[in-house]
Amino acid sequence: TFTVKGQKGTSVQIRVGEMLNDSGLETRGNDNPEGSIYTINYRSAKAKAYYVLKGDEAGEFYCPTFTFFGFRYLEITATEDVEFTDVVCPVIGSATRETGKMETSHPVVNQLISNIIWGQRGNYLSVPTDCPQRDERLGWTGDTQAFCGTAAYNAMVDGFFHKWLQDARDSQNEAGVYPDVIPTVRVVGFGGAAWSDAGIIVPYTMWKMYGDVTIIREHYESMEKYMGWLEASNMNAPNPHYGDWLAYEGTDARLICVAYYALDCMYMEAMSRAIGKADRAEHYKATYAKVRDHFRTLYCDANGELNPENRTQCGYLLALRIGLLDEDKRPAAVAALKQKIIDNGYKLSTGFVGTCILNEVLAEFGENNLAYSLLLQTENPSWLYSFYQGATTIWERWNSYTKADGFGPSGMNSFNHYSYGAIGDWLYRDAVGLHETSAGFKTMAIKPHPGADFTQMRAEQMTPYGRAVAEWRKQGEEFTLDVVIPVNTTAEVYVPSSSQDAVMLDGVAATSSQDVKVKGYDAGYTLIEVGSGHYTFTAR
Repeated sequence: TFTVKGQKGTSVQIRVGEMLNDSGLETRGNDNPEGSIYTINYRSAKAKAYYVLKGDEAGEFYCPTFTFFGFRYLEITATEDVEFTDVVCPVIGSATRETGKMETSHPVVNQLISNIIWGQRGNYLSVPTDCPQRDERLGWTGDTQAFCGTAAYNAMVDGFFHKWLQDARDSQNEAGVYPDVIPTVRVVGFGGAAWSDAGIIVPYTMWKMYGDVTIIREHYESMEKYMGWLEASNMNAPNPHYGDWLAYEGTDARLICVAYYALDCMYMEAMSRAIGKADRAEHYKATYAKVRDHFRTLYCDANGELNPENRTQCGYLLALRIGLLDEDKRPAAVAALKQKIIDNGYKLSTGFVGTCILNEVLAEFGENNLAYSLLLQTENPSWLYSFYQGATTIWERWNSYTKADGFGPSGMNSFNHYSYGAIGDWLYRDAVGLHETSAGFKTMAIKPHPGADFTQMRAEQMTPYGRAVAEWRKQGEEFTLDVVIPVNTTAEVYVPSSSQDAVMLDGVAATSSQDVKVKGYDAGYTLIEVGSGHYTFTAR
């Protein structure tokens, strides 16, 4: 918006862009002279606005009513001299109150957290879009399901996704298949693995985060139709449209299809039980077993391990996350995944599918130090690599722009594309350790995983019962854990310690009482069950 004075008939043009041309050299992907707005990545989107002055001596106010722009830089030109008294760029988005907060002792990671939040702000406007700027702004479902867990930590998005799931039902075809873009303003495909499965993953995630079974009941018939389509396909659905999108290491797209079918069954079993449909829960439990066995037949060798051609980072991550390998085969799979990351220079090679679960899987199987190594990696590809190239949001590609080479391919190069921001889920859930153990945080756990050179991490989450907080600090050999547990809830608090006797509560030995129950010591943690309240634990 702006207020301007000038001669009648003067035309003012507003043009926006995400980046500035760095040199004017076409060899570096520049589309105009150095310092000018870079717009070629907007493709056919004009990203312009015009205002013709009527010559009001008191000044004229302009605010576009029926459009919005995604940008970082603003250029204003006029056909005659004009006087601006103000230029304001309001941030607009859906009314999703930001209730989650996170901070760490690492300033660059704090900037990454800011980049994640700004990516969410830019893309949660009525529809969870992939990007807010170019000739697309579509509700790509792969991006949606990858990020929705992080989104629910950052803000109250339950109402936002209640509405979006109505869009999903409206977009579902007669066969029960969800499209790859919701709403279907542009038909790009139906039933893409890890994309259309958002119709199952999103309601499951919202139920887990907010404890609202209404979202399951409203959407259950629709989910059953989708699962019916999967079942009728004789293990040939969902469809291998995108694979591990933009991965540096390719993974068999059909493997991803089978894995997501199994994941859908797991989530449907849990949601069916949540609304009292025990018979359907048993059906999906049995179907999961069939899909798991099908996965093993296709993608595992005679020893029950992944076939050599399927031993990618993404292949291991999906097999471990969804329980597709026998329990006794998982340690070897974890070791192989770890070695692949190390051999790759402590870097990921995953795309949209693998990256959104990468650090969480490593933490789940005891490789938290490796997860920190990936977080703090500064070479391509990595979260901090993009930051050091100038990112203020999450980019579509890790190297959308590099100081060494300039701009990436303009045909698909968004500088506000939140999918890789899914690492926020691991930061809340594992690094700080604040997560639900029953739907809606009625019961929760706080199990910090300190690592690298971090000396402090803090996370705050507004649960349906009130504010939950966890903050850990390290100073020398002393570890301090502050927790706030909301009313009408309980929490299992895991205090890193050398022994059970080493833990103090507010300076006094953490012995069992009415509100604090010491449950025991295992694997470097003292487990303490607490009710609502504010507690400070220290340990050596």
